[in-house]
Formats: sequence, structure tokens, C-alpha cells
Amino acid sequence: MFARTRSQSALRSIAPGLGAALALAGVTLAGPGDTATASAADNAPPASLRIGDKAHDLAPEILWLRNMLVPQFDEGKVYILYLWSPDAPGSMGSFPQLHGLDQSLRADGVVTISIALDTTPGGFEAIDVIKSRAEFMAHSVAEDRGTFIQDHWYKPTGYDHLPVVFVIDQHGRIAFMDDKLMSIDHVVREVLAGNWDLDAARAEFDRVRDLENRMEPLVDEAMKAAGKGDWPQVVESAEQLLDADKVHYYKMAMTKFMLLLTKMNKPGDAYEWGYEIVDDHIRNDSGMLVTMAEAIVFTPNIPYRDFNLARKAAERADELTDGQLAQVKHALAASWMGLGQSGKAIEMEMEAVRLAPTTDAKKTYQEALDLYLKAPPAP
Repeated sequence: MFARTRSQSALRSIAPGLGAALALAGVTLAGPGDTATASAADNAPPASLRIGDKAHDLAPEILWLRNMLVPQFDEGKVYILYLWSPDAPGSMGSFPQLHGLDQSLRADGVVTISIALDTTPGGFEAIDVIKSRAEFMAHSVAEDRGTFIQDHWYKPTGYDHLPVVFVIDQHGRIAFMDDKLMSIDHVVREVLAGNWDLDAARAEFDRVRDLENRMEPLVDEAMKAAGKGDWPQVVESAEQLLDADKVHYYKMAMTKFMLLLTKMNKPGDAYEWGYEIVDDHIRNDSGMLVTMAEAIVFTPNIPYRDFNLARKAAERADELTDGQLAQVKHALAASWMGLGQSGKAIEMEMEAVRLAPTTDAKKTYQEALDLYLKAPPAP
């Protein structure tokens, strides 16, 4: 097993409850596996997926829920393939961005596909999620009814979290893959123009693999420190990862922030660091930004809260999600309330109620709204 998959899972467990703040971007690469026959090779899951690999056709077991069926990748067309799950925090928040990509690139013939994966025993009804976010589902939407997409597309990437997004080029090759959407527009436009340097993309892919392998001892050190509750050592390890590759390990900036705030009782240091990373490391990651805002406004038993930093993070997250994510509106409302701006808090919480994807979420947001409505107006 390459370091990347192991590193992602390990770093997530460093500080229980921090969730997405401990996630690392990356992909595992491996050599080709042996095949018994040509037909078996066609159907067997790949050992790994790498930029430049031929994209496997989509499975007949897929249940197409909205719009055009895409059983295979046609020559001459460019595709965006987005794998998601309601159980994955970043999946729902990325739908507005995915919708924007679909709308802006459709005229160029780009086909956008999203496929829901059931990664939790017991399953879920993807159609319910799709209905709740219907305004962002103008693209082709499907559900993996078995494990074909998991086995042939998700697991071979080495990612241990969703979403994962692919760009498939005009020759049916994987031109790009990532766990976030912020680079996709540029990649697709370069592919459409015939300017995408597949060899350079693959070389960068390999560089990141080598980086992950070299950083594995540091991850082990951080894990040992976390097991002992040695949070300063974990922060030091996070800083070393950022020094090694600030772009690739940018999520470790949030690990440092969360540990300073919640484990080390250093809110001043946390907020100073937070102002730095909100405009830098995590600026283009809506999930990290809303995590920061929620940590500040909702974490119990912290000495004091910097509501202005929470507002700044939530507003940027709101911008990235086109103002269409209830979770962000809820955090933004709490930030405004903390700043004494009850009118703005009420406005944002009403939006959270309107955008709530589930009945339980709507109830939670309505309870917050009721409290804000009872608050005295700001002087």
C-alpha cells in the first residue's frame, strides 16, 4: 500500500471529531496487475487509477435518475465525472459549483455526470437528496446500485473520502482527478483547446506520490504524538507538512487551527493563524471555511470567540457555494448574531431554513431562527 491512502486515514484520526480538517488530498498509484484473460481484464477492477489511464466504461448496473444516460465515453467528447455521497461532508456543498461548471461548459459540448455511491452499510435513497437539490441537478445524475463504480472508479484512486472528480478527455483518457472542484474549469478549458499537457499532469501526479511516501515517517510521528495527547508535536508535524508542500497539504493548516482552538486552549494563537489561512491556504475550499466558522461559533467551552473571523470564513464559503448552502448560511447567521447584528442573523437564518436539505436540518435552523427573532434589536 502506498503512503497516500494510509496517510489520509491516519491523519484523520489524529484529532477525533475534527473530521474534514484532517483530510489530505491525494491519489494512490500502483503498477498494473496481472490478468488471466483479456475479457477478465476488461471487467476486473484496476489496481490503481493514474492520470493518462484509459477511462473504464460506466456500469450497466447504474441507475440513471436524471437526464441523459452515459453508458460509455464517446470519442471526441469531454466529460466531468463527479463521485459523491450524502455521507461525505463536501459532497453537498459542491453541487452549486458543479452546476456552475455544467452550465458554463455545456455549450462547448462538455457532458457532466454525477454518480452517488452508497459508502455506508444500510444505504441511502439518493433520489431524496437529488429532489432536495434539484435546482443544481441539470446534469446527468446516476446512482451506483451495486459496487461497480466504487470498485472500478473510487477505490483505485486511493482516496479515502468523497467527493472525487475526474476529467475525461476526447480520447477517453483520465486527464485529471482531484477531491475538489476548484481546478476543474481551467483543466477542462485546456483540454477543450487541445492545450492540456497530459505528460506534465502525470509527472505532477507522480511527484505527489513520491512526496506522500517521503512524508510517511512524519505522519507516523504525528500519529504517535496524538496517541499520547501531545498536541504541540502534532501541530509541529502539521507545520512540517505545510513546509514540504503548502499546496498539497493545505488542509493541515486547518488541523493546526483546530488543535490550537480545541485541544491546546490557545484561542489567540488559533485566531491569529486563522486570519492568515482564511485568505491563503483554505481560501478556495468551502468545506474548510465553513468548518472554521462552525468551530468558532459552535464549539463549547472555548474561552472566547472571534465572531469576525467566523463571519469572514463563512462569507467566503457562501461566495464559493453561490449562496446556496444552508449549512453555510447557518454558520454565517451565528457569526452575525455574535457580532450583535440580529437583523443580519435573522436574514441569514431564514435563508438556512429555506435551503435546508432535510426535515431535521430545517428543524434545527428554525429553532435558531426562533431564538434570533426573540433577541432585542441591535442599538
